[in-house]
Amino acid sequence: ISGVINIRSEIVVALDLAKKLDIASIDSDKEIKKMSIIVKNGNEAVSLVIDSVGEVLEIADGDIEPTPNNISLNIREFLLGVYTTKNSIISVMDIDRILKQNNEFIEKKKE
Repeated sequence: ISGVINIRSEIVVALDLAKKLDIASIDSDKEIKKMSIIVKNGNEAVSLVIDSVGEVLEIADGDIEPTPNNISLNIREFLLGVYTTKNSIISVMDIDRILKQNNEFIEKKKE
């Protein structure tokens, strides 16, 4: 958890995905403006802090291919698989798994 933000008068937990996945941010040695994607976790909103958004795609479940074995385990455990376009390979995140682990972390902190 990297903090909290106020979205339309609602306090929302902010989760930095680069830190969660233990990967470096783009231009990690420079100060860059981060972006937030707000996702619903049941009735609660969560902010996923990211470096950037290239484009938004709608992907059918059948178009998702298995995650390659050469992707590190700390990232692979949070992927549903990959989606291949003409020019790139896109990682498909398992947002439910990320949020579930985040909720478990919060519950442990409350104990």
